[in-house]
Amino acid sequence: DLLSLFVASLTGIPGAHFFHSLAYVETFKNHSLFPKLLKKRRVFAVSRFLQQNVRQAFGIEAAPWYPIFDLGKYRVPRSPERAVLGYYSAGPHKGDEIANILVEKSPGWKFLVVGRSYSHSFRAVPPNLIYQGDQPDTNRFYGAIGILLVPSLVEEGFPRVILEAAVNGIPVIASRLGGIPEALGRSGILVDIDRVENPDIQALGRRYLNEVQSLINNEDEYRRLSLQASARAEEY
Repeated sequence: DLLSLFVASLTGIPGAHFFHSLAYVETFKNHSLFPKLLKKRRVFAVSRFLQQNVRQAFGIEAAPWYPIFDLGKYRVPRSPERAVLGYYSAGPHKGDEIANILVEKSPGWKFLVVGRSYSHSFRAVPPNLIYQGDQPDTNRFYGAIGILLVPSLVEEGFPRVILEAAVNGIPVIASRLGGIPEALGRSGILVDIDRVENPDIQALGRRYLNEVQSLINNEDEYRRLSLQASARAEEY
């Protein structure tokens, strides 16, 4: 935060500043002191998308540095069905409405949802929806799903969940926003969003529905994307 950066600069403590979310770029754009302090530090951004935003906001060249984490610990024994879809919710901006459209329109598919902030307007939980809340055991999640949904409605910096799925050969269907394409590589399918502000949720839901339907019904395409997901994880 600004106070920590100011104290580190004032006392001469060496270090680097990492941008991992567009929200922080937006927060500090109106603080004139912030870019001055940043210019005295080494600055990193978690994706090339975020690197560009830091450059535009502050006139600072940040080096892209993708997240470093142990992918191996997310690899689990799996024998999933293609028609089991996983979704991680950290709030409505992650695409709760899109996931809910799929749940409602596709009673023949199973949905496994994790995350403490999931919201819906169902009067009763549909029988094809399993909501596990905050799930610390990722084995239960990745070991059960065949496809991961990342229907984000905001420009994320670099969603790690895509790589966690990839290491298990799980194809991802995700929004073409922010740093998502960088994380995805060729390990899944990108869905276009016409506009970030007030998107047409119903139209977007139909696009996701079509992509999921196509992938579930095409075993060869599923296998191809699964192999590319594993290759993406190895490359990463």
